[in-house]
Amino acid sequence: MSTTAKATASIAALTLAAACVERQPMRLDPDQSRVETIVIPKFSPPELDLLIVVDDSPSMADERAALAANARQFVSVLENIDGGLPSLHLGVITTDLGGDGPGCAGRGDAGLLQRAEACGVDGTFVRIDGVGGRNNLSRDLAGTVACMVDVGTDGCEIEQPLAALDAALTDDTRNVGFVRPEAQLFVLFITDDDDCSVADPAWWSHLPAGARDRADDFACFADGVVCAEGGDPAAPGPRTGCRPAADGSLRGHQAIARLADRLMGLKSRPLDVMVAVISGDAGPIEVGKATDADGRGRPALQPSCSYRAALDRSRSGPQTARPAVRLQAFADLFPNRSTVTSLCDNDLSDALVQLADLLAVNLGNPCIQGVPVDADEARSGTQPSCQLSWFVDYRGPDQVETPLAPCSAVSGLPCWRAIDDPNCTDYPSGISVEVVTDQPWPRRSTVVAQCLVE
Repeated sequence: MSTTAKATASIAALTLAAACVERQPMRLDPDQSRVETIVIPKFSPPELDLLIVVDDSPSMADERAALAANARQFVSVLENIDGGLPSLHLGVITTDLGGDGPGCAGRGDAGLLQRAEACGVDGTFVRIDGVGGRNNLSRDLAGTVACMVDVGTDGCEIEQPLAALDAALTDDTRNVGFVRPEAQLFVLFITDDDDCSVADPAWWSHLPAGARDRADDFACFADGVVCAEGGDPAAPGPRTGCRPAADGSLRGHQAIARLADRLMGLKSRPLDVMVAVISGDAGPIEVGKATDADGRGRPALQPSCSYRAALDRSRSGPQTARPAVRLQAFADLFPNRSTVTSLCDNDLSDALVQLADLLAVNLGNPCIQGVPVDADEARSGTQPSCQLSWFVDYRGPDQVETPLAPCSAVSGLPCWRAIDDPNCTDYPSGISVEVVTDQPWPRRSTVVAQCLVE
């Protein structure tokens, strides 16, 4: 039987069972502030394409060491997704797209996947079929990830993470096979500077005298960001209300909205894209002065945060990171599917916790996170007031909804029930919703629960 025929048969079987009891589509409460929505993909294992964009400039040696040191914890995040380790593609690219600045040459790494073969991977990226499945690794996943993110320290000091991502994924001649049409795509950026993705090569020739011999964070800021103060961007002082420059006012840089649209365009459902940013704090933002070796002064973008690295491989003293206005605004274009954390948290543990939460929510966390309203106070325990539906092509052009009834002697299958779940102890309810069925779920199946919470 073909894959399409199997999926059609599965849908028919599940729909026939669901039709045995009259059910209504989701309608729970007009006050949506009291409704918690839980989205649970039901294909097993879930498919995840994970691309890590690593800043390989000289200033990032300690931060990359921290990322490598936390590789085992990061892999634990993946393994603890509901249903276990996803069917995984994992790759690493750098922020180096070359140019005419310090450490920049030609097209740099050109968005090509890095380090896999040097780390014992058979191919240019990690492939794992899921829990206990086939893989192309010669060592454990944590050791492989730690090796792959160690991309060196000789990259271009004008970082272009968004353009590198665009080159990696939207050019179908590069990195063939990495992005799967049905998989969720998760992009993780780690950098101590903002995005400086250059659209016009002529931008390099407009840099101030001497700027090509150093990392000119101010030039990237002045040409890619606008702030409420307006006026001369080189004037010393704090800045407020800063945001990425719009298309019409950009000077040689790529517009983040266009890059986000291209990324979401890889998927039939934009909800299949997640973004995480580990970067400098959003503020404070201040322009100061720096002095070159020849004694000439120049404007300089000041760091927004500093910290002392737990693994100090490159230098003594505090490390710094600059405000990532463009990168963080890019993440904001993926509401409820993005997270931004500070590189200055030192050991990256807070960032990993947020990554875990983001993945759990979007790859199938069945926990009720709020305090559920008890639908039957006469019974012992909490009986959450929920409505569940099974969707095929959730929020897609061919969406089909089948309401699910609570499990009972007359409900038939599939049905749902609330259970005390030891994996939900981080939430006040300690309860998850579970769907019971005796049929395989068709591809692109998603269960959505809406539960009243206090």
